[in-house]
Amino acid sequence: MRGLNVRSFFLGRRSRVVSKALLVLLVFALFLTIGLTISNLNTYLQTEREKRGQRIAVTAATEQFSFTYHNITLVSGNYQLNLIPESKALKFYNTFKQQIIVYAPKKVRLFTVNGQNTAVIYLDFLEERKYRPYWEVLGKYPERAGEILAGSDVAREYKLKVGDLVDFGAFKGKVAGILKPTGKDEDGFFFASLYESSAPPDYFLLQAILKPGDDTVKAKAYEFFPDLNINFLTGPEEQRFNLLLRYRVFGSVLAVVLLIMGFLLVKSFLENDLLGRSREIGIFTALGFKPKVIVKIILIEDLLAVFLGVLIAWPLGLMVTKIILQKLAIPYQVLISGINIAFFAAFLIAVAINYYKLGKILRLPIIELLRGNAGD
Repeated sequence: MRGLNVRSFFLGRRSRVVSKALLVLLVFALFLTIGLTISNLNTYLQTEREKRGQRIAVTAATEQFSFTYHNITLVSGNYQLNLIPESKALKFYNTFKQQIIVYAPKKVRLFTVNGQNTAVIYLDFLEERKYRPYWEVLGKYPERAGEILAGSDVAREYKLKVGDLVDFGAFKGKVAGILKPTGKDEDGFFFASLYESSAPPDYFLLQAILKPGDDTVKAKAYEFFPDLNINFLTGPEEQRFNLLLRYRVFGSVLAVVLLIMGFLLVKSFLENDLLGRSREIGIFTALGFKPKVIVKIILIEDLLAVFLGVLIAWPLGLMVTKIILQKLAIPYQVLISGINIAFFAAFLIAVAINYYKLGKILRLPIIELLRGNAGD
């Protein structure tokens, strides 16, 4: 028998090869995209979990607050404020200092500036910069007594610039820096050092970041400090992290379902294709083609379809994965995932089953093959 001419072989089976290649393209691109997306998502979540701690905020028990600061109730309409005594704040810190990695307590004092009520938040700037890494400042953070930081809204309202003096009555503050707009409540406050002499003795808010993975604080906090409002925060960063966790669960379940469906689809397609060409196999047999040659013809056709499908599916899957990860703001890298391995194994099993059935078909009588009864 003469060697097969690849060009004539392809042209003679173009529609069959194209249909198989399209199937390979669809299935391979889909599972490559899902596998890469989930593996990158897992890597990102693991990295974030290792450096992300639970945020906690503590205020004095009250139901009168209506003015908020960073989603935490601050003062009532008549500016009366319940505070946490310094002794209790110290006790809270000492109780959980082994679990706390950032401690950002705050005091507040109300002043009248140019006839308008305003609040100065007293805080530890070193700790606050760790608690709010998104803060950006025009100028610098306060370093000396009498220096203040102005939120973007109050700076605009009072027409302040770096170096200006603000008369609070009890003290005069020099604007060391102006907070760039954050879109949060802190844009509307003045900030001074927690160690200023004008700072009150008690606290209105204790904020902290706990060690990652430590879930013991919540139960103990509620038990030891029942008279405090203790809130475990879910700000935008935590909400995004939790949303990505749900995406991962949904993606994993979807991948398992699609893996089963993909296996059945490929298996069914190959089986129907093989049974539909039993007459062709019978003709080959009648012309004297040996079983090995028939297997070679079908194998070349399948390999050509797989090659063409993967050739297009690979860059397509990488491109779609990159777009998805960019939308999720997750770093992109090519990673081998369990889903990709499972898909490859399922694909090989489907092909092996198909060639096992081909071996059974080749053992059928020629008359049955010519009648197209291989599937009976």
